[in-house]
Amino acid sequence: MVFKNEAQLKSFLLSKCQNALIKAQEQVYQIIDRFVKEFYAEYPPDGKDIVYQRTYQLFQSLVKSDIIKTANGYKAEVYFDLSSLDYVTGSRPSGEQVMGAAEWGRHGAMGLAVADFKGTSIWHEPLEILNAEAINILKRMLISEGIPIR
Repeated sequence: MVFKNEAQLKSFLLSKCQNALIKAQEQVYQIIDRFVKEFYAEYPPDGKDIVYQRTYQLFQSLVKSDIIKTANGYKAEVYFDLSSLDYVTGSRPSGEQVMGAAEWGRHGAMGLAVADFKGTSIWHEPLEILNAEAINILKRMLISEGIPIR
């Protein structure tokens, strides 16, 4: 491919970067989602001491943002949308209280009630992986889009 000017080159590279970012965002989402699924699978809340009824709200609050154009490229996020959580039973915990427990592998709500069980952290464990692998994930996705990276 031959570019006639810098604007054509920049446009070409940005479109490839946008595609790579979409793929990288999906990989990040899948890493966090894997831990959330493990968190939900390892503890049944309907045991002999019922602590709460499972609503899966936290599970469904993991979202990917739209790809946002910035001055020099694109930006994407993966996050828990705590504002979407609305617990209407029991002590009516906030999304922050539920996430506060879950990020440490606890079931329930920090400051209110947590189950006497510690399992998979839905935040700290995936964050360790992402801190170590984020650059490599993005690099692989850029290479998959034909941008040579060393």
